[in-house]
Parts: sequence; C-alpha cells; structure tokens
Amino acid sequence: MDIETLSPGRQRILALAILMSLVLAFGLLVLKPIVGLVMHYATAIEDVSFRIERLSAQVAREPGLRHNVAELEGLLNAQGWYFEPENPSLIAARLQESLSRILRTHGGQLSSSQVLEPRAQDGLRVIGLRLRILANSQALANIIYDIETAIPLMFIDDLTIRALPAPAHGGDWLDIQLQISALMRT
Repeated sequence: MDIETLSPGRQRILALAILMSLVLAFGLLVLKPIVGLVMHYATAIEDVSFRIERLSAQVAREPGLRHNVAELEGLLNAQGWYFEPENPSLIAARLQESLSRILRTHGGQLSSSQVLEPRAQDGLRVIGLRLRILANSQALANIIYDIETAIPLMFIDDLTIRALPAPAHGGDWLDIQLQISALMRT
C-alpha cells in the first residue's frame, strides 16, 4: 500500500496516528523517567521534612532537659550520693572500710580485696574494688541489700557465687566474688 494512493482524509488520519505514536513514545521514553525522578525527590523531601520537624521538637525540649539534669545533679550532690572529689586511693580505702563494716554486720568474711584502676565515666570518676568473701545465703542477701542502698552510692558490677563443700565450713557457706564501684564527682 502506497501512501500517495490513500485518500487525503486517510493520509491525515495516518499522519495523526504517527504524530500520536511519536508523542506517546516521547512520553514513555523521556517524560516517564522525569516524572519518576520528581516523585522520588518529592518522597525524599517529605521524609526529610518529617525528620526536621521531629528534630526541631527535640531541640525545643533541650533547655528544659538541661534544666532537669542540672536539678537532678544538684539533688544528687546535696544528698551525698557521690564521694567528694579527692584522692581515689582514699575513696577506695573508705569504700573498703564501709564494705568491711557491712560484712561484719552480717557475718561475712573478707578473703581478699583488690583496688581497681579508677576510670572516667559521664563526667564522674568510677572507683572500683574486686572482693572475695565468704558468707551464707541469708548473709549474702543482706550484704547485697546494704551495698545497693548505701550512701554514697555503691554498685555491684559483677557477682559470681559458688557453693562451698559442706564439710569445709559447715552449713551453706558460699564463695562470692564481686566487683563494687562507687562514683566520685570530678
């Protein structure tokens, strides 16, 4: 079929069909990727806008949080929950003395103690001791309670308990290894 043999009306229809095909091909090949890219960036912008909104809300709360932290630090300092800044060796000695008193009160026996190297943590110095004690199960419960409720604060960082053979000490004696830490303001 030759185009010249077609009637002028059909030639126009064919020309319009070719034109529409070219427009459609142009739309599929060029515009579709551009529209996809625009949609991708619109989604990314929406996501970033949400994040900015959320972070702005957090930033707006920051002064109040700083005030609360300062207030809590003041409260902790006023109630003597931290050791006062001084030589870490003196604090370790006071910590050992306090723990010896707790052990004597509840019938525990100190087998050995080791002062750990002080370390910095969150603006405080952590003073630590590693202890090995002997006690029965009831005494151990009381010892742990007294350590955890002591002021200045003491924390049990590590605890290992082994039962001793009955003939060795008679009764339900336990071999206890624990690591205790206390906080000192810097």
